[in-house]
Amino acid sequence: FSTYYKLKDLDLTGTNVKNIILPQTGRLANLVLPDTLTTFRIYDNSGLETVEFAGLSNLKTVYIDCDKCGSFDVSAFCEQLINCPSLESVTLRNADLWITEEALTKLISVENLNIQGQIHIVTEIGGTTTKAISYSTKANLVEMFGNIDSETANIRIHYTSE
Repeated sequence: FSTYYKLKDLDLTGTNVKNIILPQTGRLANLVLPDTLTTFRIYDNSGLETVEFAGLSNLKTVYIDCDKCGSFDVSAFCEQLINCPSLESVTLRNADLWITEEALTKLISVENLNIQGQIHIVTEIGGTTTKAISYSTKANLVEMFGNIDSETANIRIHYTSE
């Protein structure tokens, strides 16, 4: 659909679409996706506003450049991934996420995880107050990413110390 420059809204409800790759267009604003989706990628779509998912039970692969996905709420999307049983690969570039420890735990359980940026652990979905994380979560994060408290790390996790 990248050649359809006037296309702003796309509703794929009732289709068997499996792969969605949003290329460098910046024009698509609203997207409704079916539960058949296995791949969801956003490379550069700065005009994106909303994405509605009929379900995520088949989703396996996610790639999002968070700087280039418009006002699509990547943090809220990560919260939806908690109930995604088939997830195998997640790549988030230029992330600035505000997510719960439960969503973070889901992300670090994914077989192929690649995150660059910052993650703020919050007390509730949509919250802006950071909270402490459990020892096991911190141990898993350090094992996966190294020093998560370093200013120079590829991934920086913000949380409150108890």
